[in-house]
Amino acid sequence: PLRRQRQMCIRDSHEANVFYCEAMNHLIKAIRLKFPDMIFEFNREGVYLACHAPVPELLFVSEEIFLNKRSDEVLPPEVASLTMDRLDALFTSGNTQVYEYSLQVAGGTHMFDCRLVQMDDDRALAIVRDITEVRRAQEEQRQLEQQMQQTQKLESLGVLAGGIAHDFNNILMVVMGNSELALEGLPPDSPAREYIGEIQIAARRAAELCRQMLAYSGKTTFA
Repeated sequence: PLRRQRQMCIRDSHEANVFYCEAMNHLIKAIRLKFPDMIFEFNREGVYLACHAPVPELLFVSEEIFLNKRSDEVLPPEVASLTMDRLDALFTSGNTQVYEYSLQVAGGTHMFDCRLVQMDDDRALAIVRDITEVRRAQEEQRQLEQQMQQTQKLESLGVLAGGIAHDFNNILMVVMGNSELALEGLPPDSPAREYIGEIQIAARRAAELCRQMLAYSGKTTFA
């Protein structure tokens, strides 16, 4: 009886494994039919066992290019190395591996997001999505935000320049007014008239700089 029980256990275990494998295969087929992303099935050695794309153009090449080939026979060296590293990490830890890589394909460089999940002791499933447009949109958004930040900085500088020019102009008006009064109180042959004239020339130059600063800030120039 004990021997018979062992045989029944072995048979039940084998049938359970067969059922599990069949169920997984049916599930994968169902996913392939409905899933919008590319799906690749690997073994531990990085050999492509199956691949699927909802639209053939997403693969850029025919499915036959992948089947029964190692990743280093299909992918560029750096991408193949990354794929094998993540496969090793997947089968070692059992944790889903998520990473990105780029490929030079027809039309330029494309970015891909890959999620590796373990199916059983010898097989893994890679779910791959082309994220080129997403990354391009993100880069455009980043550049737009940088431009907006630069614009805000320039606007802040303009406000600051306008405020400084306005205050400095008030000081210059006092300098120029008092220099005029000083000249009126001096005799024609006074040596100080030359020095005061130099002060007025410098004040007029400073006033011109103020006008330029106000023009930069977008404010109306003063008289």
